[in-house]
Amino acid sequence: MQLCTGLVVFTVLSQISGRGVSEVAAQMSTQSWILTIYLALVCTVFAFFIQIWAVRRTSPARVSLLLGTEPLWAAAIGVLLAHDPLTPIGVTGALLILFGTNWGRLIDTHRTGIPAPQDQV
Repeated sequence: MQLCTGLVVFTVLSQISGRGVSEVAAQMSTQSWILTIYLALVCTVFAFFIQIWAVRRTSPARVSLLLGTEPLWAAAIGVLLAHDPLTPIGVTGALLILFGTNWGRLIDTHRTGIPAPQDQV
């Protein structure tokens, strides 16, 4: 769903910018195509297969924690390794991700009747 949404959004935006997708694709060098294919296969397809494999072998709570905080890990690596700036918008986004992950966990806990970890003695 994410890839389809990106395709639609960027196709529309490319028409606004004056350079269509086919024009950009035609201007890409062989090296650019090789890098694009590498990113698609290794960073998307391979990563999804590993993620699906791992999800089947762990608990739902751990999956929720890992997948729900995935953007935070990406931001932390960006800040620490690539020296990306930490802006108020980024911090707000991180807080929203943590809030949403916890909210979803609480909703699921109430729905299934399993006590949340802080409720257990």
